[in-house]
Amino acid sequence: MNPTVIKAKTCKPLDRRARRTRQAIKESFSALAANRPLPDLTVKEVMERAGVNRATFYAHFSNIEDLERAMETDAAERVIERTMRMRESEEHREGDLAVALVCLLDDRDACRWLLGPQSLGTGKAVLADHLRQRYLQQILATDGMTELRARRLFDYAFEGAFGVLLRCHGQGADPRETLSVIRNLLTGALTFPW
Repeated sequence: MNPTVIKAKTCKPLDRRARRTRQAIKESFSALAANRPLPDLTVKEVMERAGVNRATFYAHFSNIEDLERAMETDAAERVIERTMRMRESEEHREGDLAVALVCLLDDRDACRWLLGPQSLGTGKAVLADHLRQRYLQQILATDGMTELRARRLFDYAFEGAFGVLLRCHGQGADPRETLSVIRNLLTGALTFPW
């Protein structure tokens, strides 16, 4: 990710020290969240583990939920970056949605933030927005489909695939088997001529 894009609540680009501090806060939160439910975590615990004071924490995040949203967004951006690299290298000949799900399942940390039971849905929304834009560019350029129909078709496929992924992840199902089921669903859904 381009460091100049990382911003604190003030919307100014962060300098190197501020990026390190923000990363330390995120790592502290991640380590604590690995062992305890998110609702039980406090700003004080995160600050102490990260070695920052209250003012420093609040310079970067409004509260624990804001920090969790940042973790989910980071996870989604990692999945997007990997998806784009895989598509550019043509490692996968499938559509972006199927490749993104492969990338998601291959990233244990992203699974935790995007598919975990306490996910706020921020990362899912970031991922969906990116994939929707890619899909619309591709389908509208080649198919003559209306934008409204294309959006509805994408939303149907994304929500269905993500829902299956969520349910299977929550049940501890084999990710490869889950992905196989989703791929079969997507093959028909995204090419169906509505």
